[in-house]
Amino acid sequence: MVARRTSSGAGFVVGARPDGVGGVFKRADMYAKLPRELAEGSVLGGVLSVVFLCVFVLLFAAQLRELWGVTTVTDVLVDHSDDDTFQVNLKLELPALSCEWATIHVIDALGTRHFNISGEGIYKHSAGATKYLGVEHGASGGSASQARLRHALLLRFFSPSRAAHPVIDIENQKTLLQAEPEYGESTDIDHYGNARIAYEVTGATFERMVRAHQVLLVNFHAPWCAHCQKTAPIFEHAAELVRDDLRAAGRPRLAAALATVDCTLDGNKDLCRDQHIQAFPTMRVYRAGSLHPTSGTVQGGTLAPSGGAAAAAADAAESDLSTVLDVPKPLQFEVYHGRRDADDIASFVRKVLVEVLATKDDDEGEGALDAAAARRRASETRTVAAAQRALGGQARAIRTSGCIIEGSVRVNRVPGAFYVTAHSKGHNINVDVVNMTHVLRHLSFGKTVPGRPSYVPRHMRRVWSKIPKDMGGRFAVAGAEETFASAEPYTVHEHYLKVVSHAFEPIDGDAVQLYEYTFNSNRFKLAPAAYGDEDDAHVDGPMIKFSYDVSPMRVVLREETKPVLDWTLGMCALMGGVYTCSGLLEAFISNGVSVVKRRVGKMA
Repeated sequence: MVARRTSSGAGFVVGARPDGVGGVFKRADMYAKLPRELAEGSVLGGVLSVVFLCVFVLLFAAQLRELWGVTTVTDVLVDHSDDDTFQVNLKLELPALSCEWATIHVIDALGTRHFNISGEGIYKHSAGATKYLGVEHGASGGSASQARLRHALLLRFFSPSRAAHPVIDIENQKTLLQAEPEYGESTDIDHYGNARIAYEVTGATFERMVRAHQVLLVNFHAPWCAHCQKTAPIFEHAAELVRDDLRAAGRPRLAAALATVDCTLDGNKDLCRDQHIQAFPTMRVYRAGSLHPTSGTVQGGTLAPSGGAAAAAADAAESDLSTVLDVPKPLQFEVYHGRRDADDIASFVRKVLVEVLATKDDDEGEGALDAAAARRRASETRTVAAAQRALGGQARAIRTSGCIIEGSVRVNRVPGAFYVTAHSKGHNINVDVVNMTHVLRHLSFGKTVPGRPSYVPRHMRRVWSKIPKDMGGRFAVAGAEETFASAEPYTVHEHYLKVVSHAFEPIDGDAVQLYEYTFNSNRFKLAPAAYGDEDDAHVDGPMIKFSYDVSPMRVVLREETKPVLDWTLGMCALMGGVYTCSGLLEAFISNGVSVVKRRVGKMA
């Protein structure tokens, strides 16, 4: 028997205890409710209920959004990657070093030694030219087979079917090294060793000599240079051959000539510096009295004058850049890189003279021809020029005083370094004037680089769009560049990079392997010394050194969704918290109001 209250509220009566299954559950009820007659609502409770209901709705919406959303979790793990190598991407501009001498070497802790790497992945092209001058691989002046090999590589590189830049694998590639110069044997060394047939030009007479001749081939040399000493009698013999050819053809003596400039003399140092003579011997071609053919364009391997607003704007931009970097104004010049043989040099001068005279005749007779005759003459001129280029194309090269090195190379995943230095097997570098000022336009590691415009497969585009654009490193983002200037000769630039492996693991899709790095720089001046021509002296003298080290740790960015169980527990805690906080707040305010009312009543 139990005492229970009547529904009328008249009191308590004795009734039967609830039996059965329902009675068991009723006795276990922890949420027994008072009858509505015993509950009394209030304005304060209603206001708080509405407010906390709105708060609960907002929190519920936030929780629901979190359930449907994706979060990124960062983990730092030990790198157990199976990759033994990784890719280095580089774009470096050298405004004061010609592509003739700019070389790249790779060295690492495993004993890898690769000097003057070049080929399809790392390539060089002239900077500051008024027209694209093509790609250089190694040094010119090698054998005909090497020249054909370089030409085949260029054709393959610029093939329309090419989808992306290739990468050099330094373990498997056959590097195109600089070739040893070929010397002719037809010169009597004893006879021409002491002969002075070529003009000896100085800084005071250089401009006058260039303007006086239709073609002038100038050999810039130094007495201490071993290659110059071997080339000197051959050059004198070639000068005699050219002089004899002019006499036999009945042409004036000033039509063509050979000249020499000793760059070690005090009166010639400024001339050699202005002409960007950075190695000995250097044979420059000056045609039609032109001192600085910077405003010329290249037409089939020859220089032709050009002008207009575009050329003027380009010259002005180059002048401003030279002023900012404190380097000489860029030059565009023609050099001889054929065999060091008297007959070959004399034949080259004759071909250049024929081209100059043909161009001059065309200019003088153009006004007297009608349109049809002018077209026929132009066609004949192009045919003759093509034949001349076929005969002498290997011997000449159009270059500028600046160089852009660009491409990718695959290196071992161990501490190492790659160097940019001035080096040539067929020349002695003039380290006194080598300026390693450079503009670093791009530097990144890995095949996929965020922030750099590149081809992305269709199945990876959605994942790729989620990767932060600045994850590739300081110079990986398009447009990020910095200039490192050499204020004085013998300056060495050192850049130290700490490479960290990154992995981005999306919810749906393959993981993307990335590399990020820290970048620190330093520069210092070497003490002037006598630099030799040994093959192992690849990294002596002014240079740019990029040292890299790979971190043993790996950063993993992983996308995750909130588990349903965690979301359910969070919602339960949210409902309980809101209900409890609202009840506590209502009780606190109600009790406070009651206390105030009692005290006011006593005072009254």
